[in-house]
Amino acid sequence: MTDRTSRTLLALILLLGAALRLYGLGKQSLWLDELASWQQSSYSTVAEVITKGVGTDFHPPGYQVLLFGVERGLGTTEFDLRLPSALFGIASIALVFFLARYLYSDREGLISAAFVSVLFYPLLFSQTARSYSMLMASSLAATLLWTMMLRHMGIGRPPPRKVLIGYIPLAVICSYTHYFGTYLVLLQAASALLVACRFRTAIWKIGCTYAAVLALYSPWIPGMLGHVGKHSPWIRPLATDAFLSFIYYGFNSAPKLGWVAILLYVSLFATTLIDRRRGRAGVGVRRIGGIAPGLLLVLWLVIPFGGAYLKSILSVPVLSFRNMVISLPALYILLARSITRLPLRGIGQAVVAGGLVCVLLWHLIFGIDFYGPPPRPVEGERAGAFKQQFREAVWYITDREEEYPDSFVIGLTAYRALFDYYFERADSPLRVEAMGGHKGDIERIRGKIEERAPRYVWHIAAHARLAPEFLEAMAADMHEVEHKLFYRAEVRLYERRSD
Repeated sequence: MTDRTSRTLLALILLLGAALRLYGLGKQSLWLDELASWQQSSYSTVAEVITKGVGTDFHPPGYQVLLFGVERGLGTTEFDLRLPSALFGIASIALVFFLARYLYSDREGLISAAFVSVLFYPLLFSQTARSYSMLMASSLAATLLWTMMLRHMGIGRPPPRKVLIGYIPLAVICSYTHYFGTYLVLLQAASALLVACRFRTAIWKIGCTYAAVLALYSPWIPGMLGHVGKHSPWIRPLATDAFLSFIYYGFNSAPKLGWVAILLYVSLFATTLIDRRRGRAGVGVRRIGGIAPGLLLVLWLVIPFGGAYLKSILSVPVLSFRNMVISLPALYILLARSITRLPLRGIGQAVVAGGLVCVLLWHLIFGIDFYGPPPRPVEGERAGAFKQQFREAVWYITDREEEYPDSFVIGLTAYRALFDYYFERADSPLRVEAMGGHKGDIERIRGKIEERAPRYVWHIAAHARLAPEFLEAMAADMHEVEHKLFYRAEVRLYERRSD
């Protein structure tokens, strides 16, 4: 494959990935986590974002500080808040190409980039105002330079200065983006120091490099220690087949697609064993830190996952597949390598790779219906490609302000500000005046309503379940006028009974 052909194909893949990420970027409402990102970064100064906003979350402040700048430079619409994630997602396509090309060749780079451009979760993270797309891009960038460091040490040469200098800011950005980014950098530091000790080529340079990373990260260490030991309530207990489920997750959470990938991985393993028996293992492939690239990719998958799995069992649960975005690229590069090692000619491998990319694209658009409307709202519906309809629920109320004057708004979600974001966007004077929806809230909400004495009472809930006892109490005190279901949100309108 010529350089010109490779550049052309990469440009086409990037165009496809960019189109998929930018299309409909502001179409759906911000959901709970995205609104939390906005709320945490909406303070008046960076210092307040770090001390107040990030203090309520379980992440370092890098992404929130970035969003602080976006809100002041671009705005706070859905498109504005998601645009950084989309750009990081596009960058990830290019970065996985460069990493796979460095490990193998242009063919693996192009196939890996094509997978990242059309797969569901890399695309979903690119259209979500959370840190995961930034984490994937920064992890890839840091890993690319880390492999360069290991390769030079593996052949007895000190890493080039430009590689070490370039790695430092990338590792710092990765660490400040997410604690799993910090975790990845720690694993990279341990492995780089181990290789440096083994080959005794540049241990002092590697030590100075990671000392610089530590020095730049040290201002956040007190904040990190404040988060250590806290449990994220959304992280669920682990199943015994968690790693298999993670492979499914990497391929759109579709077991059939996952098994296609597993069969290709098995074929790569078998081909490698055959080559080893024939004495042809590793021919034409550069070794990284003294080991084959395939083994490096397997370790990149297994070690971060295994460490997080053990911690989740022994102490605080931390393992979620979202957090493991730091290892997702290894799945895709290994799959690309599996295809290029099939006993087929180049055109046959291209047909297999292109066919699989087409299947993944079809599954994204028609199987998952990524760009379609949300399904019929049903209480308890699980989230997929569709985001909770905070916007539609709030604007259902604001569209009826004149029809139902003298209204009192009760909300049920994580923070009342999350609803108020859309009240403000609608230029409405209404705001959530009380929060409640659980059994223990009944008397307090009754007191608020009696004190305010409105004619109408709106109740809006999103990403939360109303207690049956609360609904019974509201129905006993007032007449229900309307009940509107949205996707993982709902609105009720009550009219107070006249005495």
